[in-house]
Amino acid sequence: MGRSVKPLKDPQKQFLQRFLALHVITNDEAQSLWDEISQGTDDRRMLGRDLNHTLGVINRSLSDGFGLEVRTATLALDLGDSPSEEKLPSSGKRPTYTRYHAIVNRDEDDIAKRNANPAMSKGGGVHEMALFRLILERLVESSLTSSEGDNSASAARGIGCQASMSRMDMLNLRTDLTGHHSNKLGISQTEKSLSLLESEGWLAPARGLDNDDDSSTEERPRKKNKGNRNRYNEANYLQIGPRTYMELPEMLVSLGLDKDLLPQFILHGN
Repeated sequence: MGRSVKPLKDPQKQFLQRFLALHVITNDEAQSLWDEISQGTDDRRMLGRDLNHTLGVINRSLSDGFGLEVRTATLALDLGDSPSEEKLPSSGKRPTYTRYHAIVNRDEDDIAKRNANPAMSKGGGVHEMALFRLILERLVESSLTSSEGDNSASAARGIGCQASMSRMDMLNLRTDLTGHHSNKLGISQTEKSLSLLESEGWLAPARGLDNDDDSSTEERPRKKNKGNRNRYNEANYLQIGPRTYMELPEMLVSLGLDKDLLPQFILHGN
């Protein structure tokens, strides 16, 4: 017999409900949420000693009763310039690590994996799932190609797949689907799927270099074109999001992503 499920206290239930609605949150966001609920509770002990204790209590309840778990991972989705982080040995760039939390399904069966995909769980279908997998394939493939001969990449663990892709390119990937997925997704349907993938943390905004050959740049003032090679567009590019790393790491490895690039997972006690 399994362990009996210990019911959560009301403040813990409130934290869990808000957590689930956000899908995936950074540690700072989780701490802010914890502080907000704690300050509105007469007896703060009902929420937990601190954030980690609350996550541990919720994790045990979900694990025992529902086959879910609170998964926490430290991941660098982009290479920034944070002076507080250790420098990559050869690249001269610094990985900016962020701690993420998500509630994931820990079952390995097909139904669980189907439900792990937002397109499947919210009225989508196998075609959206096929598109999502194709996006992951192309991003991992691009990362592998760009990192060939770059020894610095292997020195930074947990940086994830550093490739990004424009939203337009992702949208156009629907035309690359084959077999019974061919010609099944329209533009509006694909746009809706991409928006859902981003809102739930399966994809995340990324820095992507603007096209230097874009004719629109000719109409801009000269001073705005200065340093054009370093101009980034964060609104139009996406990368693999934290929830994908946390819930589908086996899939990413099967697509060719080095295990060392996966995030460091942190276990929660109770």
